[in-house]
Amino acid sequence: MAGHDVEVVVTGLDRPHAHIHRLSEARCAYQVVADNLDAEQRGFDAVVVGHFQDGGVHELRAALDIPVVGLGEAALHHAMMLGEAFGLVTINPGFLSFHRDQVHRYRLGARFAGVRAMDTDPDVYFAAFNGDAEADRSVRTQFGDRARELVDAGADVIIPAGGLPALVLQEGEPVDLDGATVLDPIGVALGQAELWARLRIRPGRRGPYARPSREVLDDFVSPWD
Repeated sequence: MAGHDVEVVVTGLDRPHAHIHRLSEARCAYQVVADNLDAEQRGFDAVVVGHFQDGGVHELRAALDIPVVGLGEAALHHAMMLGEAFGLVTINPGFLSFHRDQVHRYRLGARFAGVRAMDTDPDVYFAAFNGDAEADRSVRTQFGDRARELVDAGADVIIPAGGLPALVLQEGEPVDLDGATVLDPIGVALGQAELWARLRIRPGRRGPYARPSREVLDDFVSPWD
């Protein structure tokens, strides 16, 4: 997915994102920011946040001078260039409200065909990665069924709302959606980060992405001291 001269370093949370709750989303966002505030000093040219809900993306973008790309944000905005309407297929019903809110925050509701949920959990995806044909088939079947519902609702671009289903769907035969496109959010996010880094694109600093003062950074790193 990345260019031949690009090195991709993958890191994760100290503890997996095991629960579906706003507090879990907040914990994820905090750790994303805290773990990457020194990304530029460590020699990175860009940061991709791989959590589809984009927790911590905008806070980190305000704090760094290197590009910060969100998996969900990149996929949603690229979908605007590839079709008239898009739909999301998420891994579990617990994420439905998060994705509806996400689309609303990005002001893309006019071209949103909806979101559907599979009934899966991380264990199914890890089994598929390890060669479990039944797990792989379950993901593909559920994704295809939910995606076709969205195509019937008017979507011509379908996005797997998460890195886990995106990785499973990259292998093997593509899901046939009668001409609708399945967008790979991981490839899109990596490509956008590489492009922004090469072009030295930076966010505007007069609005919500204004750089924080030293005092703001210190308060974030040690909020309860």
